[in-house]
Amino acid sequence: MPDNLKYNNIVNLKIKNSSYTKIINQIHDKSFILDIGCARGYLGEFLNKQKGCEVVGVDFLEEFLDICQKKGCYKELIQINLNELSNQLDKYIGKFDYILMLDVIEHLYNPSEVIENLKKLLTPEGKIIFSIPNIAHASVKISLMQNKFRYTKEGLLDNSHIRFFTLESLIELFNSLKMSIDNLDYIYQSFYSNLDKDLHKEGKKIGNYLKNDFESYVFQYIVTTSNKEKDNTVYLKELKPIKRAKKQVSILYRIFIKYKTAFNWKD
Repeated sequence: MPDNLKYNNIVNLKIKNSSYTKIINQIHDKSFILDIGCARGYLGEFLNKQKGCEVVGVDFLEEFLDICQKKGCYKELIQINLNELSNQLDKYIGKFDYILMLDVIEHLYNPSEVIENLKKLLTPEGKIIFSIPNIAHASVKISLMQNKFRYTKEGLLDNSHIRFFTLESLIELFNSLKMSIDNLDYIYQSFYSNLDKDLHKEGKKIGNYLKNDFESYVFQYIVTTSNKEKDNTVYLKELKPIKRAKKQVSILYRIFIKYKTAFNWKD
């Protein structure tokens, strides 16, 4: 599993295939940041100590807020249940350079309502950065082909996930919110370990479909947004993520070749 979805990880910028790395590299030094779902505070601590940022932390669990409090790196810590409307953050309207929502919106009953409520907290040039699991990853597709949909303790089918997203549904979400997707990135994960003997009969067709579908490789999308309205369907039409990922997908494909007998496909 990629580093980013093992919840509450320590930040390690040497790991390139990590949401922490990709997000930290976008954040300017000395920014004012709202860290939604701050958990044990590893990201907020890094941003404060290494980039001189001022960080406000939000979480639902009191135990996480206590841990963050002991780190001494947050300007303020606030306990909020995002599934209930609240005005606790209204004192920060127009203040934040960045709002971080990492592995958050999949836990919300109404993501649109929550994001709409948070947009007003941004400065005119401010951005909300999301990390969002991709339900179209091949591991889930393969399970569904076997009529299986099993929740797990963490990862794509974390048993606390309420909402599920693909690239197309993410684009629809931000279009409906009149927000611009300013940067679209991803965390990738191979899927050969998810093969099952039950798939061998149709292995060639399945294998060719999965290996040619870019979203099968994407484990998590990293989406940077702003309040500048734009038609984000350009990301589907131009397939920008595919162009950026061409080399990485090629590397993964060489791994698949080693295991292609499981799919029984021909090049």
